Amino acid sequence: METFFNRTNIYDDLQSVFNISDWITACTGDVVVDSTVTDLGWQEFFCMLEEFELSRAGKRASTFNIQAKSLEILLPTGITDVKHCVHVIMHELFGHEKHLPYAAWLETRGKGKYIKILISERYYSKEELIYEDRWKSDRFQNKLTGKLCKADDPQARRIVKAGDIRKTWISHFSLKSRMFTADGFARKHSNRKKRIGFDRLLSHIRQCIVAAFVKMKIAFEKAFRIPGEKRHEWMNQYQQLNVIRINKAIQHVEQELQLEWIALRDGYFLQEGKIYDRFMALAKRYANKMKQGFSNHPIDGGRKKIKLSFSIFMNVIRVQENIDTVIEDFDKEIEEFRMKYRYGI
Repeated sequence: METFFNRTNIYDDLQSVFNISDWITACTGDVVVDSTVTDLGWQEFFCMLEEFELSRAGKRASTFNIQAKSLEILLPTGITDVKHCVHVIMHELFGHEKHLPYAAWLETRGKGKYIKILISERYYSKEELIYEDRWKSDRFQNKLTGKLCKADDPQARRIVKAGDIRKTWISHFSLKSRMFTADGFARKHSNRKKRIGFDRLLSHIRQCIVAAFVKMKIAFEKAFRIPGEKRHEWMNQYQQLNVIRINKAIQHVEQELQLEWIALRDGYFLQEGKIYDRFMALAKRYANKMKQGFSNHPIDGGRKKIKLSFSIFMNVIRVQENIDTVIEDFDKEIEEFRMKYRYGI
């Protein structure tokens, strides 16, 4: 497997399940892990869970009735013990939290093997539990109209007090865990940078999967991949020519970065943190330039800079000239890095 710019090329997909029966019916693989309730088994457990979720949903539209969560992961080719793999991944995901009930299926599609994990967001108790739903705030009613109103209404009278019991129910299932929801993940991270929602949750899940693969000694090779321009039918011949030239420049940057990385890795130069940081800073800087479509080129001895843009919609000659200058700057910088940190010159 590959990792590039602190990202990995693993495939994982987290989805909400609105109908457990349909989800299980659509699974074409075999159950490899049953970590639900020993006395029930996965079939009876998920049948009971679906019935409970439908009873709790009431008159709500089915699209808003999330009954469970599903996680699909493409397995690396080096995985042989699928059951152990699932246990390690789920242990990383749950961390110090109590493990939620789940079951895993193994599917083969084409040349790939996928594990599909159906996760209950509720814990199960053998003994029935009594739950109370309480009002979170006071509610007021207009004495004359009988309609709900605000507390400052002259005719307002309080009909519900915060903390009053709204309704009670008895169930074997607990309240929903927020472990696989964006808001639940955000609440556990006081750092504002991590309170961004679903993308951060997916990033956290991917990091857990990577950690599990590392524990199973799955090798990750560092590679440098920069998104290139795509060709479309609506493009004219000049725009398509620009696409070819820009992508050729991107490939040159990728290849040079990859070659330098291999040389640094095999020569054990990366053990020195400063060299690794300098190299990654250089790699990310030019990766951003190629993705953004412009670079600031130093002139007048470095005292000034001019912006060199390259877009598929620009004049083909201007694009070629600017691309050539950017590549010259890159080649100069990568050579200076090589001479300073690899050869010590």
